Amino acid sequence: MRKNIRRRHEAHRRAQAVCEANPGVIDASDGSKTMAAALDASVGEVDRLLGDQGQALNVRYVVVHDDYYHADELAALEARLPQFQSWLTLEYSEPDARVYAIHRP
Repeated sequence: MRKNIRRRHEAHRRAQAVCEANPGVIDASDGSKTMAAALDASVGEVDRLLGDQGQALNVRYVVVHDDYYHADELAALEARLPQFQSWLTLEYSEPDARVYAIHRP
């Protein structure tokens, strides 16, 4: 379930970004406007589900120990962290470790 909600969230966000990037197309017809409104509502619902899922798991912090990762794995992790920037706040940092608080965007 966890993976499904995250995938749904990512797909909805991508679709929403396309709609926002092409407002002329969306404003062209009432059907497009209705679809965009439904998508916005769905994105909001998936955001809520993702937040509820995190709270249900009662996970409040993520600890990243850089020395636990191989160099290529650490690079992949660093590349993915910006995707979750709105959900994470850096609380503490050392040269080889970081603690992020998890919260709703």
